[in-house]
Amino acid sequence: MWQSLRSWCKTWVTGLLLVVVVLSTSCSSTPGTNLLTGNYRNDVETVVSVVRQAIATPTDAPEAAAVREEVLSVMDAFTSRYSINKFANRVSYTTLRSVMNTVASNYRKSRIRPISQAKIDRVLAELDRAEQAVKINR
Repeated sequence: MWQSLRSWCKTWVTGLLLVVVVLSTSCSSTPGTNLLTGNYRNDVETVVSVVRQAIATPTDAPEAAAVREEVLSVMDAFTSRYSINKFANRVSYTTLRSVMNTVASNYRKSRIRPISQAKIDRVLAELDRAEQAVKINR
């Protein structure tokens, strides 16, 4: 009798711990995740807005580090949310991936490097292209 009760309690506690671990890992969020809505069109607009803000912020500005963290967080959240085959063939997605790789190559270093004007021009043109593509559902 005691052994079956002990076994039942052990199984119940193990199950409860499993639920706690699963919920604690799935409910944690990064700041960029809070900006994304789950609607692809709105999320593209959010990424475009945050990237434009990051590019416009001078590297010596007091808020440069916070802007850097925000843009990296939003880009990571967008990539993890939409990096499935359903979106991989969209023009807006592939264009944004190109933009995110360009921006991240400068911002992932320990020291923030200024983005060259040629890269800024290309990124802005690609952001415009991504906005147009998402408007026509591509």
